[in-house]
Amino acid sequence: MDAEYIYQTDALKWEMIKRVLSQPPGNWSEAEKKLEQISVLTQEEGVLKNTLAFLRYSIGVLSKINRVSSFILDKPEHYLKRYTEDFFLIDYYYRKGVLFFRNLEMGETPIEGDLEILKQKVENQYARFTYTLNHEWLACLRAVGYDYKKIKAQKQYDFFQNYVAPLKQKVAVIISDALRYEVAHELVNELHKDDKNVSDLSFQLASIPSETSFGMANLLPGKSYVYDGEIKIDGEKQSALIGIKFSKNIPQPIRRLVLKISLTEQNRRTGICLKPRWSISIMIRSTRKGTAVMNGKHSTPLRKRLPNLPGW
Repeated sequence: MDAEYIYQTDALKWEMIKRVLSQPPGNWSEAEKKLEQISVLTQEEGVLKNTLAFLRYSIGVLSKINRVSSFILDKPEHYLKRYTEDFFLIDYYYRKGVLFFRNLEMGETPIEGDLEILKQKVENQYARFTYTLNHEWLACLRAVGYDYKKIKAQKQYDFFQNYVAPLKQKVAVIISDALRYEVAHELVNELHKDDKNVSDLSFQLASIPSETSFGMANLLPGKSYVYDGEIKIDGEKQSALIGIKFSKNIPQPIRRLVLKISLTEQNRRTGICLKPRWSISIMIRSTRKGTAVMNGKHSTPLRKRLPNLPGW
């Protein structure tokens, strides 16, 4: 079974997959290599290709979690850096694995039981990963007294002042709730496939509690922020201000799209007491070169220019 074949029948591929899954736990790197070899020779769409995709992403989750030496880092900045450079891929592999698992026709696979066992293993490991990361992140925030001024990172509450107010042209700000960093990363990669797009991805530290209503208030400009059962900015209800404050005093069109995305890793509540949770805000700035702009709008509909990403 370890020999390399120029041609592999589907029956042979299933046997090779079974052998990969029967290997001792922890030898994930070798399993990834074997699955990659089988995938290269599997071009036809169908249950075998979907199974291989599920296996590769699932084992990717287990492999990356297995390589995490410690969840205890020294500073909040270290957690932000580690997540946006490495840990986010665990979320990405997990989402992709779940997507392909849902699309599997289990009755057509000869290894249904093995797939179910692997899926449960991934669920257990991923749940442990997110819980542990969130727990240690909160402990690190407690160590600095939840004082954001001590954390060297862009803050969500500075978004308007830093990214919108300085502009002298029209700018579109699209806000999406609970869209994870890894999805934003995939979106940027898709945008980069068109050489007319110039896009960059950055993040900001969300305020505590990282609840939608509080996060939305942080994005809007104002001098007075009051909470008396609902959030008011300069005496106005937050809901009445969305879509108005952003467009004020920005006179001219610009070929620019700002996508503001809020990431929530884990929601923890006790009664009505909102607990802080692992969360950051993500921003994608994209400029499309060579696209006609009329009255602040692109000549081509936005839905035709943004990719249709799986799993959204």
